[in-house]
Amino acid sequence: MQVQVNDLNINFQVYGSGKPLIIIPGWRDRSDNWYTVAQLLSNRFQVFVLDLPGFGVSDAPETTWDIEDYKNIVKGFMTQMDIEKPILLGHSHGGKISSIIASEGGCSGIILVSSSGVDIPSLTVKAKILWFKTIKLLVRPFGKHGEKILNYYRNKLGSRDYQEAGTLRATMVKVVNYKLFSLLPKIKIPAVIIWGSDDKTLPVKQAKIFEKLIKGSYIKLIWGAGHHPHITNPQELADIAGEFLADL
Repeated sequence: MQVQVNDLNINFQVYGSGKPLIIIPGWRDRSDNWYTVAQLLSNRFQVFVLDLPGFGVSDAPETTWDIEDYKNIVKGFMTQMDIEKPILLGHSHGGKISSIIASEGGCSGIILVSSSGVDIPSLTVKAKILWFKTIKLLVRPFGKHGEKILNYYRNKLGSRDYQEAGTLRATMVKVVNYKLFSLLPKIKIPAVIIWGSDDKTLPVKQAKIFEKLIKGSYIKLIWGAGHHPHITNPQELADIAGEFLADL
């Protein structure tokens, strides 16, 4: 199904009936990957799963976006579908979007799955950034040839997501650099933080930061899972989410 939000066609799936629950996938993820989790939760909720702009079969943004643009798409979707105060389940990049909406009082409960937003670059990452900035200064006088050199180092030093971002590279940089530290204490609704114990993309220590900053929140680990428990451990993820939702 599709709906137009802010001049973009946004693809979504919907399952079940009842109180609305919106699943917001992570960067490069798509609604299809959430089919099993959505089905498991649809016996008590009307579950909406979005393809964010640029992913799945939703339209891609034509300009460089920041996290506020993604937030506005989700809020616009809620308006278009006449959804008020849903429960939000956000994974990774989608968790960051969900957290911002929650800090503004736009939902009734929040489930954060391996959410981004509180990561601090390691010394290795900082060194790569400094190295790239230095190269950028050095090759600036060489015009198109210098740009070719820059592209080589972008591909060599960048993460897999960055390498595969294509036209969304500048957007990805903006989104990744946005941090949630000042917003999380503003979340005053029930919150659960679900994390894979073996997450190598966003280590478990980041879950503890969310728990510390969101009053009343708590952590549930999925043992043996990595950064995509909705794909590897959908039943466990749905069970934890279901236990949390039972108390709302």
